[in-house]
Amino acid sequence: MEKTVQAATEHLISVIRESDLYERYQKSAAALEAFPEIFERLMDLRMKTIRLYEEAPEEELYEESDKLSSDYEELQKIPEVNEFLETEEELAGLLRTVSERVLQSMNMRLPSQQI
Repeated sequence: MEKTVQAATEHLISVIRESDLYERYQKSAAALEAFPEIFERLMDLRMKTIRLYEEAPEEELYEESDKLSSDYEELQKIPEVNEFLETEEELAGLLRTVSERVLQSMNMRLPSQQI
C-alpha cells in the first residue's frame, strides 16, 4: 500500500476510534463483558446462527431459526446486551458506509449487484 494511502487509512481509523460512537461501543462491550456468562451466551448464540445458515438443511432452517430468534429476544431483555447490540449495529453501519463510499468512488468495474 502506498504510504499516503496507508497514512490516510491510519488517520481514518484514529478518527473512528476517537468518535463518540466508538466510545459508546467500547463502553457497552465492557459493560457486557462484566457478565461473562451472559457474554458467552450471546457469542454462543451468534456462532449457532452462523452455523445454522451455513450448514442446516433447508427443512430445519425455519424451525431452528425461530428458536434462535426466541433466544435472541430473551437475551435482548438484558439492558447490557441490548445496548451492546445497538451500538455494535451502529458501528457496523458506519464501517459499511465508509467501505461502500470508498468502493463507489473508485469507479471499479463490479458485477451489477449493488454493494
